[in-house]
Amino acid sequence: IDDSKECKNCMVCVELCPMQAIQHWLPHENAPEKWLIDTDRCIGCGVCSSNCPTKRMYLKKIRNDEVEETTPMAYMRTENERFH
Repeated sequence: IDDSKECKNCMVCVELCPMQAIQHWLPHENAPEKWLIDTDRCIGCGVCSSNCPTKRMYLKKIRNDEVEETTPMAYMRTENERFH
């Protein structure tokens, strides 16, 4: 989230995120407005950034996950992550 740009609070990014990785809390009482991107849920699809009218949302590479060569290898990695 580019804090130098103003948000219109249109909530398009929150509504369109297929992984529900974006959370937004409006300001209330003594708490300020807050945005949270769950990087563990985000799959980097770009729906949020491509639909943001103010271009406040943008994609930034944060990890270098290697893609498995076969589907069975992907299943094995997933199972290993679940139990370790």
